[in-house]
Amino acid sequence: MMTARTVRRRRVIALLAGAMVPLVLLAGMLLPVSIQQTEAGWTAETSVSATAAAAVIPAPQLTAQCQYRPGVLGLGAEVRIHWALPAGYELTDIVFQKSSNGLGSLLEPITGFSGVSGTTRNTDGTYTTTVPVGLLGGLLGLGSGMNLGVTVKDDSGWTSQPALVMARSGAVAGLGSGCWNQT
Repeated sequence: MMTARTVRRRRVIALLAGAMVPLVLLAGMLLPVSIQQTEAGWTAETSVSATAAAAVIPAPQLTAQCQYRPGVLGLGAEVRIHWALPAGYELTDIVFQKSSNGLGSLLEPITGFSGVSGTTRNTDGTYTTTVPVGLLGGLLGLGSGMNLGVTVKDDSGWTSQPALVMARSGAVAGLGSGCWNQT
């Protein structure tokens, strides 16, 4: 059996609990709705230094003046590059690069050039690479030119500076053509 005192106590607790719910909700509404952005910073008296170094991949060296061979009436025109492989590298580490300029270069095919199969090893350990100029660039000339580069690609993926030559076909059938070492 419940006494009057127990009943009163339960009513007071229920009344206080009922009054607390609206107060908590009101307090939640008065608090800021979102978090404001702040900037944080700090200073320190300690200084730190570091050094970084990159590998230098040695470039192939040109060993003789390049040669432009016009072929017969410009057919079979080719450029020969004479170069030496840096110590510690193999022929498979070499990357041959070709870029063209001049009116005739628009017609020159890049296909048919394989640096490895177009390269021979000389008796003195140097290499000679023969690069076909292209039928229309050699036959018609049109003043086309090619820049050819021989580079080393290291296992790390880094590439050396190129050993560069520049070749220019003549106006017609290779007349006035030539080749010049650039590095």
